[in-house]
Amino acid sequence: MEINKYLKAQIKRTAMNVYPLVRRKNKLEQTIKDAQNEMEVIQAQIDANETAIKAATGYSTEDLVVRNVIPTGKMDKDGHEIKVTKWEFKYPETIIPPVEIEHDGEHHLMDDKGDELPNMIEDVIDPTESKDFNFNANHPNMI
Repeated sequence: MEINKYLKAQIKRTAMNVYPLVRRKNKLEQTIKDAQNEMEVIQAQIDANETAIKAATGYSTEDLVVRNVIPTGKMDKDGHEIKVTKWEFKYPETIIPPVEIEHDGEHHLMDDKGDELPNMIEDVIDPTESKDFNFNANHPNMI
């Protein structure tokens, strides 16, 4: 293929037109690389702090605990709503996530010792079905 002066000029014009996009792409690639490096450092810190929990349970705190921010309905002196942060176990009965196994075509939940957990879905009662149900939006357990 022979490159004549017209093709050379076209290549240069195209390079000039796409240069701002190439520069933005390069900046974004560097930003992604920096963010990945920062994530690796943060993950190393998380792993260092959770070593004892992982050794005892086999899970991280992200697997076991959930952070709930609950509004109290009260205001501070600046007019901002006061909120309460509660750290609650995702699996309060066992703390450890139950393991699901299949046996004879049925799925069973097992705890960390291998004992079958009761089927909690059948025991759930909807409190709103009761005629005495009173909803209070300010009560933290009603949210």
